[in-house]
Amino acid sequence: MTFRESLRDIEACLSTQPAVAYHLGLRTRVTRSPLARANEERE
Repeated sequence: MTFRESLRDIEACLSTQPAVAYHLGLRTRVTRSPLARANEERE
């Protein structure tokens, strides 16, 4: 998950490695829109 440059890059990484996503606590598929919303809410 390090050195990712875009939301699409993060989404692609998580979709190709479901075990990593599960380990991070992500039980469902992650799309760009929730990532974008979470990114807007953080400093």
